[in-house]
Amino acid sequence: MRRLNQTEPQRLVRLGAVGGAIGGNEEIGECGGKGACQYAPLSCYGCGQWIANADADHSIPLDYVRNRIKRNRAFGQIATQEVERDTLLEKLIELRISQIERHKAARESVDLMGSKP
Repeated sequence: MRRLNQTEPQRLVRLGAVGGAIGGNEEIGECGGKGACQYAPLSCYGCGQWIANADADHSIPLDYVRNRIKRNRAFGQIATQEVERDTLLEKLIELRISQIERHKAARESVDLMGSKP
């Protein structure tokens, strides 16, 4: 019996999927699960298995979601569910960005304390 060559699922999450070429090829994190899901990178912000890259520009997905909210609000009642979904996603991204900023600040303070004579 011939064995098929299986590749490991893609664990690296890149911004390219957000808004087309806007995000480019920047790595925003890594999937701690079996592999990045089909809704990555936007769904990653609410996932407990996602490991964020602290040096990435997470404002790109936030701006993308905010623009989607504005666009869907223009449709009125018909797009209410999409607006609610994206509003929740906006809050999740904001929360993750604040966590990243706190982590960076704590890391910098440890680095400063360690460099004192």
